[in-house]
Amino acid sequence: MKFKSIYITKNDLQYSILDQKGSSYRSSYNQEKYLPLISMDIYGSSKDVVKNNSVAKQKEYLDQYNMRIGSIRGAVFLLNEYDQDGGHPAHLCQMASADYQQIYNILGREGYIIDKERKLYRNFFYIHEFSLEMQLEDEELRELFATLSDVILELYHIRVRNFCYLVPPIDDYYQFIARMPQGAELTENPDEPYPEEFMKKESYDFMTRLGFMEIGKTKLMVAQL
Repeated sequence: MKFKSIYITKNDLQYSILDQKGSSYRSSYNQEKYLPLISMDIYGSSKDVVKNNSVAKQKEYLDQYNMRIGSIRGAVFLLNEYDQDGGHPAHLCQMASADYQQIYNILGREGYIIDKERKLYRNFFYIHEFSLEMQLEDEELRELFATLSDVILELYHIRVRNFCYLVPPIDDYYQFIARMPQGAELTENPDEPYPEEFMKKESYDFMTRLGFMEIGKTKLMVAQL
């Protein structure tokens, strides 16, 4: 269906300040500070919704967005901020997860990490999940994604123009791995982490609709706004 109005809102996990012992343990936790998680929900309306800044009218305004379209989940790689605070971005990603390290290595090798003209690191939004519960027309989908940089700035006060997505394999790939002889080593290839036939094609096609392009055969897709 054609939506006349679309609304995006924050829906983040709660941030723990104290642990069970009452100790503040996240204030220096680098993965939390420099790889913040972002979670947004998308709602739509079949009507032209006109925003009223009156506090009394806010609920009436939001109630008109009565159709849940989908959600966007991911993490912002604040590489430049980490570098300016004296850390090495490669170490940050290595500490966080194998996927983050793989993404950093591919982006770095292909020249996406450093902005040579401005002599600084580029920040990235790594999309963990971009899911739709209702069908959007291609024009609506592209328009939605085109505003994502501004939306993140508005909601999270973070400016990010570079986006990436790691296409996951289908479940058959894990079954293929499980059937390998015991003790057999899986050869890791950073240029092609798993064979093409195991790629989740619908995820690849969806991100292509948004304007993402795969880097070689790495299954890592990138876009810039």
